[in-house]
Amino acid sequence: CLANHGGDCQSEVPTIDKLRVIDCRLRTVVPAPPNCSYAALSYVWSQVHSAPQLNQEASKTLPSRMPRLVEDSLAVALQLGYSYIWIDRYCIDQLDEETKHMQIRQMDQIYAAAKVTIIAAGDQHPSGLHGASGTPRRYHSHVHLRDCTLVSTLPTLEYAIEQSPWSKRGWTYQEMILSKRRVYFTPWQVYYEC
Repeated sequence: CLANHGGDCQSEVPTIDKLRVIDCRLRTVVPAPPNCSYAALSYVWSQVHSAPQLNQEASKTLPSRMPRLVEDSLAVALQLGYSYIWIDRYCIDQLDEETKHMQIRQMDQIYAAAKVTIIAAGDQHPSGLHGASGTPRRYHSHVHLRDCTLVSTLPTLEYAIEQSPWSKRGWTYQEMILSKRRVYFTPWQVYYEC
């Protein structure tokens, strides 16, 4: 994508005030380094509603027990070659109202500047990203008849998104549109779009 599509897939890195990202290896929230290449996570908040809040002034280390969705996202970011990921629940100080509102106003820039957005377009309450670290995908039907095997086709990306609770939220549409590259984790398969 970056090598073959030229300027269409290049994202200019805007200056984002007080941008914090998660260092996936150290599992800490850190100020974004200059020209930081990071992934972002787009998901429905109810999927991590039990996640403890992180006061970034008190502790920058992520909790030892986090929702499977967050754990999978850190692992996927690393597998894609990104050391940093932006997840609103942890990168926006939820206890500091002033900083929180400033960061929310910059979310368009945050998603536009991300090198890739990991989209959790799965079930209402998944245990993680489908296909990552043990979260199963839906069964792919096939039937053997004599010398022939009939295999059902996988749904299109449009259908998979339409069936997802992720598509029912207004802000996720903004996150999708602003992201230059998207990796969708659905119950059926993983889709890539740029």
